Amino acid sequence: MNNLTDFYTQLFESHSVIKTIGRENRKKIETENSEEVVKEETLTNDAHILYLLSFIDILSNDYKDVIVEIFKTMQDYQFKSVASVSENDCKDTKRDDILQNNYDYYRKINLYDHTLNCACITVEMLHKQNTPAQTIFISLVISLLHDFGKSSLVSKDNMETKKERHHQISANFAKKFFQSFRKNKKKSFVTNDFIDLIVDVLRSHHNEIKIKNPFLNVLIDADMSARAKELEFLKTNIIKKVMK
Repeated sequence: MNNLTDFYTQLFESHSVIKTIGRENRKKIETENSEEVVKEETLTNDAHILYLLSFIDILSNDYKDVIVEIFKTMQDYQFKSVASVSENDCKDTKRDDILQNNYDYYRKINLYDHTLNCACITVEMLHKQNTPAQTIFISLVISLLHDFGKSSLVSKDNMETKKERHHQISANFAKKFFQSFRKNKKKSFVTNDFIDLIVDVLRSHHNEIKIKNPFLNVLIDADMSARAKELEFLKTNIIKKVMK
């Protein structure tokens, strides 16, 4: 385990872009819609970044560029200062009871942590199934983008109607993101079909009527698994604090 940790540490230190991604940004977002995230230790991000780095190193440079650009965008929107659930999630009767009943716990998980938790679980699940790298890449992209709409800054620029929920706003953002990425980076693999696939899965994430798509199934499973592990982590640590 120590050898593996040392290997990942060296990989982390040698990857210049991740130095930028991993740098702590202590500035707080002050907007009318922003919610204060409870300052409590959650799941560490370094291990997540290293794990994802170890995977994207086997991808083509084009695919790496997409993942790195999403990491940068998460930093730009300061996901560490955004709660991974909002009061609207709690009030939404269409959401799972586990989220509503444990709202106070999940408020302690910021959006950055939850996004990376979901991404790592996605990669881990598909690796165990010997899934082709290109398929894992698409699922990884979806998992990283699935909650962008929870950011008030993202929502401000990408909400098309006032009735849209966060997963629909995430879909709107993803469409603009890849259209811009294709134009600026000159990436031919970002086709209209590729964009439509990502957008359709994101838009259907919390819909009552789901589209039949294996990528959607992976997202739902990874998201639920991440939430379960986060809840277990928080409850266990709270019990430890009480017993001290």
